[in-house]
Amino acid sequence: MPANFLGKRWGYPLIVIALLLGLWSLTVSPTIRPKAQIGQLDLRDWDFAKQGTLRLEGEWGFYWGEFLHQGIKAKNKGEPLLVPGSWNLVEGNKESYQAEGYATYHLKVLLPPGQKHFGVRIDDVSTDIRLYAGNRLLGHSGEPATNKEAAIPGLQPIVAVFEVPGDQVDLWLQISNFRSIKGGPHKAPLFGTPEQILDHSQE
Repeated sequence: MPANFLGKRWGYPLIVIALLLGLWSLTVSPTIRPKAQIGQLDLRDWDFAKQGTLRLEGEWGFYWGEFLHQGIKAKNKGEPLLVPGSWNLVEGNKESYQAEGYATYHLKVLLPPGQKHFGVRIDDVSTDIRLYAGNRLLGHSGEPATNKEAAIPGLQPIVAVFEVPGDQVDLWLQISNFRSIKGGPHKAPLFGTPEQILDHSQE
């Protein structure tokens, strides 16, 4: 059988298969998950119903030696620090924070239009944590404090659902560490709809 006949016979089907495989790879490509940058996370284009929950990872605002929430003015300027991560194990950290101590992490989240109800879960039970949305306390694991004697170790995850009146929310993590060689959140909070977060808490 002539070679050019074989080329015509199999060439077109192979081209079609290659095109189909290319289209398939586009449809199953992993979702690009937004990361926080300099204390802000833009979720205005995130569809929780289709894309699911999201870890609030990236650069949070970091305030060493302060417990803050909305309405309390910071004494220090603060700086961006990665979550999850350890405040005493940051490459190029000029301040050289020690593992033991306390701090606040802050993240401004820009929310999808029209969505008002959300949920958050923190599984990091190795650290003393309080979680605020604005100036509202959503929950705590243990009791963060400014010294070892007053700090109470966290033992349970934090699971909270809340309503946001506007189109953004400020989340604040007050954390103290007097037991671990690593200070800071070991896991980023999980964020989603109330149903998603409550369902996740049953797993």
